[in-house]
Amino acid sequence: MSPCCKALKFYLQDHPQQLNDLLIVLTSRIDHSRVVDLMRKAGHLPLVKQYLSAVQNTNLNAVNDAVNELCIEAGAYTRSRYSST
Repeated sequence: MSPCCKALKFYLQDHPQQLNDLLIVLTSRIDHSRVVDLMRKAGHLPLVKQYLSAVQNTNLNAVNDAVNELCIEAGAYTRSRYSST
């Protein structure tokens, strides 16, 4: 397991309110698809919504799907229409 994954799991468990800040700092060093997978498996995808919005410009399917999923859950259908998939 990479140091970034260990840090994510630590923050998720002990400091979830700071997880977005960590992810945004690590943006250039992490695999965004893997982050989506980890958060989805942990059931905490909504917790990283700010990070997902910040990296959506990478146009990765995993990130776009996660943003769309969160928008649909929140009832923000018009925002999800502008997300690339």
